[in-house]
Amino acid sequence: MVRAKFDSNTMTFLALRCTAVALGLVALSACSSLNGPAASYAKQRQPVEAFMKSRPEVAPLLSQYAALDQWLRVEWRRPVGPYRLAWDDGAPDGGALASHVYTTEHRFVTLHVKRNLPPADQLAGVVYEICNSRAYLRFAELMKRAANRSIARDAFVEGLLEAEIAGTRRAGQLLPRLMPLSPAERKPLQIYKACVDAPADFSQWEAWYRRHSRGGEYDVRASYGKLYDRIVTEGKTVIPTTASDMPSMQPARHRPN
Repeated sequence: MVRAKFDSNTMTFLALRCTAVALGLVALSACSSLNGPAASYAKQRQPVEAFMKSRPEVAPLLSQYAALDQWLRVEWRRPVGPYRLAWDDGAPDGGALASHVYTTEHRFVTLHVKRNLPPADQLAGVVYEICNSRAYLRFAELMKRAANRSIARDAFVEGLLEAEIAGTRRAGQLLPRLMPLSPAERKPLQIYKACVDAPADFSQWEAWYRRHSRGGEYDVRASYGKLYDRIVTEGKTVIPTTASDMPSMQPARHRPN
């Protein structure tokens, strides 16, 4: 789900909370020059290799599940709108289990997964965040319409909910196929089970979410509504929506290893 925290530099969205623990976040940040972390992202010809280098404990599972390894190598290199996906070993935002962060100036979407999770859940977190990041184009469309006042508040909220749920549903379909685990292997996992167990039906998913989200104290619809109000008030979207919104950058080019 999306939960907004606003200040002068960042906007953080809560992607999903399950059993009182943040599962995923998407955040927006700015970077002034191609140095530091941005430079390291640019060098990642294959983000899976960077992920395994920083998290060697996942390598045996990737060797065991060749389909998962192949999926990650393909999907991690696919662009997200005008952005490129990259790996960042830093902790997810806001105490989440996993997150993805838009670095706007250099157009990277960095994936973050909590370090002390079991290896299978670290991999599930990466799969979930890649799937979740694919909602970018739908988010961008809805935010543009809100900025133009061409969509009603309720329709905006419904659209964001459906986009977020689609990412969870996609991950829940992929994980049992790419990394089939026995009930005993699934038992200690959080991200894997949250994705796989979430209902596919929209209304059932929302009811399931309310039961599992911090005792029902978080009102996702109200949070989305506040996001709509902010966009309408400011008359602009909160994330860049096309490459033309960042004229100093050229389209991302992907090179083989």
